Amino acid sequence: MQIIRRLPFVAAALSLGSQTGEALLTSRDIYTTDGCGGTPDFLAMFQTATCTNTVCGTAVAYNMPVLGSLSCITDPYTHAAVLFGDTPYVLWDQYLDENCQVYAGFSTAGRANGDCIATSDHTSRKMLLNANGTVTSTVYATSSNCNQQGAHIETLYGTEYFEESICENGKFGNFVYYNNAHPSPSAN
Repeated sequence: MQIIRRLPFVAAALSLGSQTGEALLTSRDIYTTDGCGGTPDFLAMFQTATCTNTVCGTAVAYNMPVLGSLSCITDPYTHAAVLFGDTPYVLWDQYLDENCQVYAGFSTAGRANGDCIATSDHTSRKMLLNANGTVTSTVYATSSNCNQQGAHIETLYGTEYFEESICENGKFGNFVYYNNAHPSPSAN
């Protein structure tokens, strides 16, 4: 994994300008418990040319039935902060380049309170915002209920990922992370 440190104002000025301006995003707000009330499990936010708000309904996401709604938004950071409220969460923006300057048009946010969240019919994830500001993310590759007996990968994200807008280059893409304490590029 290659890590690139960036100045916070660079993130705000260069890479996220088109994202936080008037660009339209659709947020798929996913709930697997409690209907569409309460705190969502995760949000999948992507740039679109058009958008239609929808009410809560059953859908299939990642090969599993979920409850969800679509929201038309222009600011993924505010949307996540409002929907998650006081519940800890992590939001990550995906970038096309290894310097995290070209936004890919896709952001994801997920609860980080230690709950097990199914991410497909055979995978799951737990994220926990620790008291010291770090985040532990555990992905269970063969279990939809966070069974530690199966294959799993645990990653600890230090506070610098959130405080310094670090660009993470990994096998699955290039990402910059935010959380409750550092909810957007302008907050850093």
